[in-house]
Amino acid sequence: MFPKLSKLISPLLLLVATGAQAVTWNVSVVKLNSYTGTTTQKFVWVTDGIGSACTGGALTFDSSGEAGKTLYALLLTALVSGKRVELNIDSGGYGCNLLEAYILR
Repeated sequence: MFPKLSKLISPLLLLVATGAQAVTWNVSVVKLNSYTGTTTQKFVWVTDGIGSACTGGALTFDSSGEAGKTLYALLLTALVSGKRVELNIDSGGYGCNLLEAYILR
């Protein structure tokens, strides 16, 4: 109905629901991992100084649900195509928790 409004509201709802302090980065994906076995935690490395905000320079996210699988596919697409992404993260812990991502033109 109001696409621009929904793009603004959904991240805000996510932040309210998780109590996260979001940091937004406009970056390129340079490395993405997937471990074998039972782990569902994924790591992604990006450009532009994000390592200074995240321990080890890695962002983390859980790929166990549909949203996590979609996020992994989006990041893999960005890596392969060379497109920049806008990431919203909750900084803290080992790496930073990736909350959402957008592929940019």
